[in-house]
Amino acid sequence: MSNYIDVHCHFDSYHKRDYLVPAEIAVEYMDRYNVQGMGIVQFPFVDDNYTIYKQVIHKYSGRFRLLTGSEPTVLVSTSKWSTMDQLERDHEMAKLDVMLSNKYVPALGEMMSLHISLKETHPYYYAPLSHPVYPDIVDLASLHKSPIDIHMEAVPEGGIATPQWLLDRSPKNPDRLPETMPGLYILMNYASIQSDPPPIIWSHLGWDCTGYRGVELCDSLLGMYSNLYMSIRIPSYADITESVRIVDTKGLIKPEWMDLFEKYPDRFMMGADHFFREDIPDELNSFVSTWGVIDQFNPDLRELIGRENAVRIFKL
Repeated sequence: MSNYIDVHCHFDSYHKRDYLVPAEIAVEYMDRYNVQGMGIVQFPFVDDNYTIYKQVIHKYSGRFRLLTGSEPTVLVSTSKWSTMDQLERDHEMAKLDVMLSNKYVPALGEMMSLHISLKETHPYYYAPLSHPVYPDIVDLASLHKSPIDIHMEAVPEGGIATPQWLLDRSPKNPDRLPETMPGLYILMNYASIQSDPPPIIWSHLGWDCTGYRGVELCDSLLGMYSNLYMSIRIPSYADITESVRIVDTKGLIKPEWMDLFEKYPDRFMMGADHFFREDIPDELNSFVSTWGVIDQFNPDLRELIGRENAVRIFKL
């Protein structure tokens, strides 16, 4: 069996500026689950952080790659983009161009479309996919033949009242969550008309705070857009709606989700979205809960979702 690839995790030592410690922890877990390679989402991207990441990449012989470049979407969310002149905006896009020219940065992400705050120290971002910055991002990704990783809660047209449990979790969340699905259709339609449409990865399938990202929606989108992909995350805790949960109470993949994976075997990858640090036990570790289901797939599907799709999409 080939070694697996996780396409979306994090090193949680930004405050310490020491990524060698979480990298060592990550490698221990990777070896436990036969995961050879991992995409680490770097946020925010700054030059000295990249210098530290290079130490990690070289120490572990290329087992890690970086996803980065979310700054324009954060600038949109914080309203700073609207105050910048064209020269400043061009400078931000030029930084993305430089990043994608680096062999250790195979993709852009994670782009913040709608990121919900889950505690007071956790950020809330909203940068609708209909914003004019996204066509520029798609053009750049298409030029470099690179995927775009997107973090987005599914919210239908017109928005919804914010679930009470999210209001209780953080005062940063608004009373109403803004729509996201219309923007996704706009983005996918634009990406699809490119001469070489870039892969769009809607991350965190299995983690959904609104309850709208179920099998029916995913089936419809995957049927409409051949360049849409999804990375699977199995949360280690229960703060999601039952209707969108991939596994049942026994940890088994539900039949309707397995049917979807088998219908689109080349469109899914594993992306645990775990933040590696020293003090997280296995029972709260989304890397453990995500990779704990890999053997439930049949051998062919396991190979595709666990490795081959990532190799193809990220050109590893």
